[in-house]
Amino acid sequence: MKVEKKLEIFSRITLREVDESRRALSSEADAAFKTAVDEAVRDANRQARERVSGERYIIDKDKNKRIVAAAAEARRKFTALREKRTNEFFDGITARLCAFTETPEYEEYLLRGMETAKAAGQFEYVQIMTRDMRLAESIKERTGLAPEETPDDFIGGFRLISADRKRLSDHTLLARLHEERQRFPMLAQSDMQNGEAL
Repeated sequence: MKVEKKLEIFSRITLREVDESRRALSSEADAAFKTAVDEAVRDANRQARERVSGERYIIDKDKNKRIVAAAAEARRKFTALREKRTNEFFDGITARLCAFTETPEYEEYLLRGMETAKAAGQFEYVQIMTRDMRLAESIKERTGLAPEETPDDFIGGFRLISADRKRLSDHTLLARLHEERQRFPMLAQSDMQNGEAL
């Protein structure tokens, strides 16, 4: 066989091997490129999800903080308003009670209250305010209690004291006002839960 023929055959074989190698490398390169692109897309999606999740967490945290702050402010305002309205309400009642103690009906209220309270327990003395000492004779005659003057200002009413001075029964208007004042926030809270406003 001539050298030229051998070279031609060798050349064809070599070109075929080169072409097959080129196709194999191209296929491998395509597969590697596709894998790299897929990995890059997955990584980008993962990072985007993490960023969105992180930002959503920050947004939710900020939103929750604002909600908590707004709720606390609303409670503070409601409590301040309730306290203001309650004070105004009891200031009005105190003024009406003071006005009541200046009426003729107050004397009968006082005497009847002493009779009822004395009947419920063993009492001998009754404490009354200085301005009610004008009723001392009426009190002694009608109830049998010995009136005692006290400088305490309890709006009106009286305190019964036992003979041994160890028991005291408070029937003052101020004590009743304090009892109602202590109950009032509970009533107001119940009203708020029922959707009513002060």
